Amino acid sequence: MRNSLIILLMVVLVAALGFMMPAQTTGMAPTLSQYPTFFGPEFDAVVIKGKTRDMGEITAANLIIERLPQQYMLMKRIRPDIVVSLPPEGLANRVFVEDEIDYKTTDAILVGIPCHNKAVAELLNAQDCRTFFPPGEGFVKLMDQYGHTYLIITGHSDGDVLNAARYFLSALQLGKLDSNQLSVSRQAEGTPLRGARTTPSVRTTRKRELSALGMRFYIGFE
Repeated sequence: MRNSLIILLMVVLVAALGFMMPAQTTGMAPTLSQYPTFFGPEFDAVVIKGKTRDMGEITAANLIIERLPQQYMLMKRIRPDIVVSLPPEGLANRVFVEDEIDYKTTDAILVGIPCHNKAVAELLNAQDCRTFFPPGEGFVKLMDQYGHTYLIITGHSDGDVLNAARYFLSALQLGKLDSNQLSVSRQAEGTPLRGARTTPSVRTTRKRELSALGMRFYIGFE
């Protein structure tokens, strides 16, 4: 009986230590659940929109940009030992149209359908941008390429891009992301996002705060 208790305590201790370890030291690849920590504590990335944009793509990009400061505020609350901040000038100088910047030189969030955002088409190897996604499909993917990290929010149509962005942010709030990509059908409506003042929601316990941000681990920054 005593030996069983000792073994049980050792298992609990190992599990607790594993939870507290930074993701980088475990060798685990980042997932969508860790957004936006993989862009660093000061958002060392840019947002790249397509040169041509329909209303859904415009709204999706604006939604991502609007929510970023709130994500970093919650990150700071969770990890007070890390200096977390957005650039002093905000995101104004971090948003570009695709022909204004070479995406291969920077980490980035890319928003738009493949036919409107060439960087998205190239990263996904979408040879036929019109048929790469079936009608009604939105898509979110986290990937590394050219030595940089990219979060791609795309889909068949501008409406699908917007639906993908909304579903991604909703799933992030609820802690339901555990892979590096997410396919969203037009029928899969995300949980309605909370208002700007309460998104992402601040939970009353540390564990729930981690879930609200979408992180399963304490993320360390080098």
